[in-house]
Amino acid sequence: MLPPLFVDVTKKSRLWILYILYLLFRFAHFLLEVPTMRMIEYAACHQQHHRLGSDAISMLAELDEAACKTATVQEQVTRVVGWKMSFDAIPGVYPSTVPHKSLTGLWR
Repeated sequence: MLPPLFVDVTKKSRLWILYILYLLFRFAHFLLEVPTMRMIEYAACHQQHHRLGSDAISMLAELDEAACKTATVQEQVTRVVGWKMSFDAIPGVYPSTVPHKSLTGLWR
């Protein structure tokens, strides 16, 4: 049997390890979020320029940053990001509803 002081130290170290893992996960998620937003904006900007009738040669060239900041492009970006956030929330919402169904007796 371990002395109580040793047991407390291991519990604290486990909490610190979990906390550090959580921070690393959040940091990695943050690093991936910025390029994802950039790709969505870039795709919406290209789609908008294609609708306006730009020729194929200009589609291969780099777009000006100001051209992607128009209201129509940002509206598309906002719509796509909203759907992305909705689909990202599904894995967190679905498992929380299953226990509620079983507790209320609706699970059959």
